[in-house]
Amino acid sequence: IEHTNQVPTPNRLGVVATASTYEARSGKTHRQLCDTFLRELNADLVELIGGGLVHTGHPGMSQPAPKPRIGILGSTRGTNTLHIYAEIAAGRLNVEVGVVISNISKAAILSRAREAGVPAVHVPGKGRSREDFDAEVNDVLARHGCDMVLLVGFMRILSPVFCDAWRGRAVNVHPSLLPKHAGLMDLDVHQSVLDAGDTESGCTVHLVDSVVDAGSVIVQPSVDVAP
Repeated sequence: IEHTNQVPTPNRLGVVATASTYEARSGKTHRQLCDTFLRELNADLVELIGGGLVHTGHPGMSQPAPKPRIGILGSTRGTNTLHIYAEIAAGRLNVEVGVVISNISKAAILSRAREAGVPAVHVPGKGRSREDFDAEVNDVLARHGCDMVLLVGFMRILSPVFCDAWRGRAVNVHPSLLPKHAGLMDLDVHQSVLDAGDTESGCTVHLVDSVVDAGSVIVQPSVDVAP
């Protein structure tokens, strides 16, 4: 994977994170990395929410369970959401996006949600306690019928008000191989990779915990860092 300043379009799949600070390369193709990542993530989403078949009450008959509904929290560009929308549209990711929430009113993640036909909600956080902000976020997620939450570039530390309500149902995407470079955000993570002289980097999808970047790992694809 080559990481550049260019923002990928929905059909450019396989990008784990974009960064201007380095190039990382892997023996796998974009398509292979993306297929593996989304297949494992989709399986975990269904398992966490309890997907599969539900009985109709008639012997020998069943019908597909409703698609899990995810809420997305983000503060930045929301590049990875483009791939989520594309995979849903292609029928390869069996979920619905119920709402996208941002604490930044002009964040690109909101405009991208609107372009995809997904409700986009700004929840202001300036001057509010974490608990008050998180309570409103919980209300918005509930109103949109969300079963679980995906954090994509969300630049706030969440309080127990959120973590307790979504325990086991909230997933964060962090642009490093945790526990390495935990607690950092966005391009600071990639600069830390370079400063440390790491020979590989990647992305970690993990459950959200009250301790920042410390939840159980779901999937962790890696790439080599070019000298």
